[in-house]
Amino acid sequence: LRVAVVGVRSRGMSHVAGYLGRNNCEIVAVCDADTAVIGPAMDKITKAQKEAPKFVQDFRKLLDDKTI
Repeated sequence: LRVAVVGVRSRGMSHVAGYLGRNNCEIVAVCDADTAVIGPAMDKITKAQKEAPKFVQDFRKLLDDKTI
């Protein structure tokens, strides 16, 4: 399952941890309007998956991505 996480402040990081804990999920994109909070999420995902997800600031662009 290819997923995108929208909003990675407090509760969003719980979603990141939940998806990373499943063997059938891949976080392919992270979206947050606040670039100041994106770093820890990107680092955690990249370390766990060995590949960085795409970063998007506008969630509407995620809606256009039919691979998610």
